[in-house]
Amino acid sequence: MDNHESAVLELEELEVIQKGWDQERHFFKNKVHPDDFPPLPELSAARYTDDAFFQLEQEHLWSKVWILAGFANEIAKPGDFKAMEINGRPIVLVRGKDDQIRAFYNVCRHRGSTVCKTANGNAKQLTCPYHGWTYDLEGNLQFVPAQHEFPALDPAQKPLRSIRCEMNGNLIYVTFDDHAQPHAQYLGNIGLLMADIPFDQVMHYETVSWTVESNWKSVQDAFSEAYHARFVHSQTAHQSLDTTAPVKYLFKNGHYVQINKSRQGEAGIFGQNQEAEDESRTIGQMKPLTRYGQRAYNLFPNLTLPITEGAFSVIAIWPIDVGISRIDLHFLKICPDGELVVTEEDREAVIQFSAVIDEDIATLAGMHNAMTSGGLDSVPLSYGEQALYNFHREVDRLIGPERIDPALLVQDANIPVH
Repeated sequence: MDNHESAVLELEELEVIQKGWDQERHFFKNKVHPDDFPPLPELSAARYTDDAFFQLEQEHLWSKVWILAGFANEIAKPGDFKAMEINGRPIVLVRGKDDQIRAFYNVCRHRGSTVCKTANGNAKQLTCPYHGWTYDLEGNLQFVPAQHEFPALDPAQKPLRSIRCEMNGNLIYVTFDDHAQPHAQYLGNIGLLMADIPFDQVMHYETVSWTVESNWKSVQDAFSEAYHARFVHSQTAHQSLDTTAPVKYLFKNGHYVQINKSRQGEAGIFGQNQEAEDESRTIGQMKPLTRYGQRAYNLFPNLTLPITEGAFSVIAIWPIDVGISRIDLHFLKICPDGELVVTEEDREAVIQFSAVIDEDIATLAGMHNAMTSGGLDSVPLSYGEQALYNFHREVDRLIGPERIDPALLVQDANIPVH
């Protein structure tokens, strides 16, 4: 481990975080703004409502970033596939005979028909239902009915078009940018902080989804700060976590981590008992900090990973239209032996965390219409909302400032990142 890695890992040493919690508590209790942190610029409200800006995001942001597409246990056996749309792009994940997971456009190379019509399944080969063109599990075109009628066709030149796909343990990520840096480099220093999380042992067991009448960035904002928690989640998350004084770190590429202290001491979210002798909760598997609070990692552009020893989930926010978005709440479990056993405690976690999201939905619903009403020109940002600034600054970087209406640009506050 070099000096750089050591310095990054020190950010989440328990002693460092304890001091950070004390300092943040001092700021909050005494109504003090940190002297070394500059005032943040306001954001133009039109960033959330402007159709042209939304189209710039679709073209220049979502086409360049790494996106969570699924979990390895969803396609556990050779021939298993998972089909979906990611921001209008039809894709299919397939586990090949060599046990490797690959991603392809779910588009036949003949006339563009959808190859896999069902959301998931198992197949020995992938056959287009329109004309029967058939591909193997590695995407190669294997059979063309009446191929003699295509004298110039070279099947080797017509495989399913591949999409870059990389794994972080059992999490499957894709990018539509052939020139994007590898996923590990994209994570950078925040990836080092997550290195103790056993991503290679997590298994998906349930997803709950919501559609909300709000721009996707407004929804992502809600999962990037704790400022709202004591009002929106006063009887739920705020009862388990001290959301008034989180430790916050900003990272390159728009990433962010927020660490909230548990009110129950050595306990997890919703007061789960970390002393319980339940090996499925993998007590002590992660760094000591994890037993004293919640580590919430925001991975640009649309993921939040709230991590405790007793609960593991992934929140993904997806744009549907400029004023409509979808929230996917994925529930995962750490399974050291590779066997997924869903307990009553796991099911209860679904109910409890979904209730917290319901509270967010209630405040976010209709936000787009409200923001377009003329009652809001700009969005002030507090010290506690610094992740929003880091996020929006990255949005502009990916789109390219030269493409953005100057009135919508984020003004530089010269805030350093790790």
